[in-house]
Amino acid sequence: MERTELNNVSQSEVEKYFTEASRELTCLLMSSPENKEALRHLGGLYYDFEEWDTALIWWKQLAALGQNTYYYWLCALALDQDGKIDERNEYCRRGLLCEDNGRREELKFLLVK
Repeated sequence: MERTELNNVSQSEVEKYFTEASRELTCLLMSSPENKEALRHLGGLYYDFEEWDTALIWWKQLAALGQNTYYYWLCALALDQDGKIDERNEYCRRGLLCEDNGRREELKFLLVK
């Protein structure tokens, strides 16, 4: 289901989608705990539902597996939304030391925000 389609569905349908998606991704991670795409999507699912702490749990695991600017930027976004500015800045600084795969400028922006 596309994110834009969520505007046209009931709350119970959204909750059903969230539950099904989180269950499927969690099951996938049980059999393949280092699946970066599953970690990214599961974190994104919780981020979209404004559950910043839970998104961060998954994205921190992602950053530990593949240190690059994109994964650290995801962590910094969740920390920023949750108001954890010191920790956000630390993730920005760590990310700036990593291989740049397109998020260096976003990390710099969050760091001075």
